Amino acid sequence: MFEKILIANRGEIALRVQRACREMGIKTVAVHSEADSDAKYVRLADESVCIGPAASAQSYLNTPAIISAAEVTDAEAIHPGYGFLSENADFAERVENSGFKFIGPRAETIRLMGDKISAKQAMKRAGAGLAPIFAQQSIREMARTGRTPQGVIADALVGTPLATAKHGPLLLTPATALDARVKAEIVRAVPAGGTVYLLGGVGALSQRVADQVTATGRRVVRLQGVNRYATAVAVAKALGPVDVVLLATGNDFPDALTAGAAAGSYFYPGGSLRGGAVLLTNGTVMPQEVTAYLAAAKPTTLAAIGGPAAKAAPKATPIVGDDRYDTSVRVAYAFFGPQEVIGLASGTGFADALPGGTLLAYVNGPLLLTAPTGLPLDVDYYLHTYSSAIHTAVVLGGTGAISTSLQRAVTSTIGVTTRYQVGGSLAGTLAPGTATRTATRTAASRAVPEVVTPDKPSRPTQRPSLSVPAG
Repeated sequence: MFEKILIANRGEIALRVQRACREMGIKTVAVHSEADSDAKYVRLADESVCIGPAASAQSYLNTPAIISAAEVTDAEAIHPGYGFLSENADFAERVENSGFKFIGPRAETIRLMGDKISAKQAMKRAGAGLAPIFAQQSIREMARTGRTPQGVIADALVGTPLATAKHGPLLLTPATALDARVKAEIVRAVPAGGTVYLLGGVGALSQRVADQVTATGRRVVRLQGVNRYATAVAVAKALGPVDVVLLATGNDFPDALTAGAAAGSYFYPGGSLRGGAVLLTNGTVMPQEVTAYLAAAKPTTLAAIGGPAAKAAPKATPIVGDDRYDTSVRVAYAFFGPQEVIGLASGTGFADALPGGTLLAYVNGPLLLTAPTGLPLDVDYYLHTYSSAIHTAVVLGGTGAISTSLQRAVTSTIGVTTRYQVGGSLAGTLAPGTATRTATRTAASRAVPEVVTPDKPSRPTQRPSLSVPAG
């Protein structure tokens, strides 16, 4: 039994650990940034140590400062909570090598389970059962078909800028047939003779889907390539010349989701730039199709969203967080700054965030990813930082995606939370998926505060506002 432990986390997470320690008779040491010096978890700890300024990279992610705090307070162990450094194998190793106990998995276990392929192999060796989608579909097959382990069709990930540029919603439908709700939305939102874009080949959206759309009196344009990377390039070319290109891995969905809203936000009347596109990397490898496009397009701004894309494109500006949630926050800081409207979607699934990104792009608001039941620390800090500017949080999905308690937490931070369903467009974009979300907007405008940084070209501040649904 330990007599004293240091909690390398903050907020509610630290309070939970403190409560457990109090019940077990263990003293606690809280570490905090300068901004959190008066936080509740700091006041309730037996001891506290300031480890740096407000930026998490200089405080809660500052390994030497955390270990020094443990040394000066004679703590015996370090509890990382969750998020921040809890899944950092190097941190766990340095804690143990410094003479403290790391309350969590061994460093080698974190490394093993942090990689999907090695984790799968370890589970096989242990005789554990695997979900069918992993057991029946090899990584090579996933690359061929464009389906990730989460069942996401990669073609859909690049559709947000296209839908925004065409002033239309991004709709999801099963691959083999047009969902009746999607068909009704196409008929309602797209005038007869209007265009519906299909993203991906017949393996992603069957010819039957195309025929069913044509039968509604709408024109079908299919954008496809020989693989997910070529399809992304086809979509980018359909946008015409763009000044901003954001790269994200095509082997998972979170980074591309937040990139889509950021790239799409560069399409608006009167803008000084020619729009943005999302292109996909093969994890840490740059596909030749993308290399060829970039060489010809010569975008003025090239950024890599997330660790894999940053490794694939070392010359791009890296926007990389500690996890998918932190990366979404860093995208928000880099491309938006303080805005009146922000979006929240689950970071564990794509169906709500993908079509919702088009709405956020249209109103110049960032798409933040959150855990279903609790706000990640970096998202919480972003909301606190810009709470005076934010007047609307667009919550994408039902309570199964984002819990009621999480919505209350957002409300208490920024003062208002609104869920929207959307509609009213001149063109539609169809992508493979399992659900449909659309967005409503008005022609009214409001001034949106804008922060211009050296990494971000100046953009006008006038953007359309959201209308609050009656009731």
